Amino acid sequence: MELNRPDTVEIYLKEVSALPLMPRREEVRATRRLATLRNRFQRTLLANDYVLRRLVRRLEETCARGLRVDQVVNISQHRPVPARLVRKRLADSAARIGRLADQNQQDAAVALGRLASKAATRAAFARMKARRRQAIARIDALALRSTQFVPLFKSLERLARRIESLHRMLRAAPSGRGSLLASDKAITASRRSLQRLEIAAGEPAETISRRFHTVARLRDMYLAARREIAARNLRLVVAVAKNYRQRGLSFLDLIQEGNAGLMRAVDKFDSSLGLKFSTYATWWIRQAITRALSEQARTVRVPSQSVQNFAKIQRILHGRDRAGEPRPTLEETAAMTGLTVAQTEAAMEAGRKASSLDEDAQHQEDGRLGDLLPDTRQEEAADLIDRSHLRARIRDLLATLPQREREVISLRFGLPDGRPHTLAEVGRHCRVSRERVRQIEVSAIERLQRPQNADMLRPFLDGPPRGGGFSAGLADSPLVADERSAAT
Repeated sequence: MELNRPDTVEIYLKEVSALPLMPRREEVRATRRLATLRNRFQRTLLANDYVLRRLVRRLEETCARGLRVDQVVNISQHRPVPARLVRKRLADSAARIGRLADQNQQDAAVALGRLASKAATRAAFARMKARRRQAIARIDALALRSTQFVPLFKSLERLARRIESLHRMLRAAPSGRGSLLASDKAITASRRSLQRLEIAAGEPAETISRRFHTVARLRDMYLAARREIAARNLRLVVAVAKNYRQRGLSFLDLIQEGNAGLMRAVDKFDSSLGLKFSTYATWWIRQAITRALSEQARTVRVPSQSVQNFAKIQRILHGRDRAGEPRPTLEETAAMTGLTVAQTEAAMEAGRKASSLDEDAQHQEDGRLGDLLPDTRQEEAADLIDRSHLRARIRDLLATLPQREREVISLRFGLPDGRPHTLAEVGRHCRVSRERVRQIEVSAIERLQRPQNADMLRPFLDGPPRGGGFSAGLADSPLVADERSAAT
């Protein structure tokens, strides 16, 4: 089924209209629950040294490779922070969290080493827990985007799967004395691998498995709450998308981009600010749609600000048309929109529709627009004829020269292959010295400078003849002058 067919749009709108709206009180309760679940999911996930080191590595890569920081952290659109300062804060936090994780690994080697006393083990675990709280506090201050926690969850999942695999290998180890001796090396290696993973994570294997299942359950609850809020606000996306039809994207494409903006609003919304979610989400939906229009709707990309200015101008013009008022001038339009005349002119120019070369040409029954454009890569017929006649005259002119002179001139000026040859190259070809080639060339040019020979090429000059015409040009060419100076 084509996504842009009218029946597809009707089916989608019918399904969206069946979803009940979310009352204000329920909206507040749902957004607060979402924030709580997100906080619990992230904090439980980060309370593991293995995950912390994975996060440190991602932050270091962002700073080292110069990646866009707005794809890592949430940056306020109203109070933007320079990317340089954000990157410095990321680097400082990564270094600090890395040091805390290294200190935890040293304590984990003591606490999980099976040799420490109970008091030493409890003290080590207490220090590790305190350091994790410091690391999580620093991470909270960074305001990482929710997408950054997806690879961290997958890292914890791989760690838990690896530990479960090692446990299965140890449980499946043979119990007989002879067979135990035969597989002793494999069992020892598995136990060492398990201990290394425990030290890297900073907690026993059983705790790692329980943590993963807890994090997975919190993640599922968080995603379900996220989907519920988004689904109950799909009508808002449709309402906003209706204002951007006939701008170059289909209605369903506008809805799809608006849905992406809605999900972004769900991830960033802070219920403690006292805003209505619908008010906050409208801004993100509109921003996502306008950005998609600026990047996808036109053959040549137009800046998002120009698209917004053009939309403002269009609203004013449509309003005057509906009221039956005359179209304003450029200066009047600029005054009504609060833009300068230059900005207004640039916005209206950016809003012009690009024409396809495959469109049907006006006043042409079977022609396309591209058929009416001249092909500047092809020479005109008259130029082709003149060039053909010029080649014939040059051949006739060279035919008046002796064989050796004709060969030298042809090679020196690249007549056979288009590449001029040096005196040395011509000398090797003709098996004579450079000086002899120069003498032959001078003699040939003197013959070509004779008036009867120059008259053969005079009609092909663009302007009045200069001196001996074409042959004089050969004699005065930079190539001949350079070689003469080299010979002397």
